[in-house]
Amino acid sequence: MTTKDQSTTLENKTILKKIMNEAWNKRDFSIFDELVSHDLVYYTGSKVFQGLDEFKVLLKGYSEAFQETKITIGESLAEGDRVAVRSIFEGIHKGKLQDLLPSGKNVKITILSMARFSNGKMVECWEESDNLGMMQQLGLELEHYFTEISNNFWRQN
Repeated sequence: MTTKDQSTTLENKTILKKIMNEAWNKRDFSIFDELVSHDLVYYTGSKVFQGLDEFKVLLKGYSEAFQETKITIGESLAEGDRVAVRSIFEGIHKGKLQDLLPSGKNVKITILSMARFSNGKMVECWEESDNLGMMQQLGLELEHYFTEISNNFWRQN
């Protein structure tokens, strides 16, 4: 790896950490316009969001549902145009999250993120988060939740 490649790799690492810090710790979502491509492809679980606008709608929903948010960035690895980060997300569930009414409960989950960069902007991102842990912390009865998933699956197929 050349010195220039190493420099770009470190810059990409800094960019991802800045996006996470600005968005969740400072709640300044304007950072996306600066450091995220308008053609972003964002993968989370089995869903794919196409474009920066779809990504913003998703994050707006979470930012309205969770207040007093904090991201603690743990380990990070970077190679070439990709950066991986393990982080801890914390927040208080004070707003509606999809069909889930506010509970006032604290949530603390692990998130694993991997992003690809081009020309100083994030162009792709894969994230996996502990959604099961989040549901448990919010006090959801998981038996009901899994029954609903099963019923929805059989209605669609």
